[in-house]
Amino acid sequence: MKTLSLDDVVESLNLSHVEMPYDPAKRREYYLKTRQLKGRKTGQASELSGGTKRSAPIVPSKNRKPISNKQSDFQAKMDALNARLDKLKKVLAELTKQAQARSGVESADPGKTSSTDKPAKKLTAKQKADAAKRAKENAKKNKNKTPSQQLKEIEAKIKAIQAEIKKKKAEIAAAAKKKKPSTHKSGSVGASTLTIHK
Repeated sequence: MKTLSLDDVVESLNLSHVEMPYDPAKRREYYLKTRQLKGRKTGQASELSGGTKRSAPIVPSKNRKPISNKQSDFQAKMDALNARLDKLKKVLAELTKQAQARSGVESADPGKTSSTDKPAKKLTAKQKADAAKRAKENAKKNKNKTPSQQLKEIEAKIKAIQAEIKKKKAEIAAAAKKKKPSTHKSGSVGASTLTIHK
């Protein structure tokens, strides 16, 4: 067997690059000559990175409304629905009064007038504090609800009140059939009807 010298080992391993010092300028020049950039293909981001897929940045389209318009539209819908809900509550209260008058039942608190009959008064400090407390509780309750969920809740309340109104109208009609209405000199019936416009 032949013994190998150190020079023989270096030649056999072809470590000629070890002898040359690193030159960053030459390395960059070589890179610029030989580079072949391929780019990233769509749909492979999660496979390459191993993480979640990144979405493209959101570019506003021409038909998309600005956020401020959406918020004002939502607020307008909420205001309209709340106004409708208040109107339906008033109609329900009126129908309840009519039903009680026809049946001869006195209201639970005869001396009390409805809040809509009274002129608006300034709130006391306690009333303001109570209102603030209710508003805070309502904000906490609706904290995680989306605007569409809030709209659906109001619409559900409106439907429930409409169902109650139908029920009260049916009760009034049934009471009118049982009890003969009194006639005046002109022969007309003294009952008034109430219509609801949607």
